[in-house]
Amino acid sequence: MPDNRSFSKKITAKLAMKGEFIFALEVSRETDKLPAPVSVSPKALDVSMEAGEGRLYLLARKK
Repeated sequence: MPDNRSFSKKITAKLAMKGEFIFALEVSRETDKLPAPVSVSPKALDVSMEAGEGRLYLLARKK
């Protein structure tokens, strides 16, 4: 769960996944449902977060 610890600045974080993970799904804060998966292999995932915001991701591994 990445989070922005600053309560005054918006940030963009780069999340690099180990090779065993191929997809990331962000859990919706409003519905608790999962959207379509985003490929994270072999690149990093850019996450923009407002001040004090956090995100929850479900990671999928290679089978």
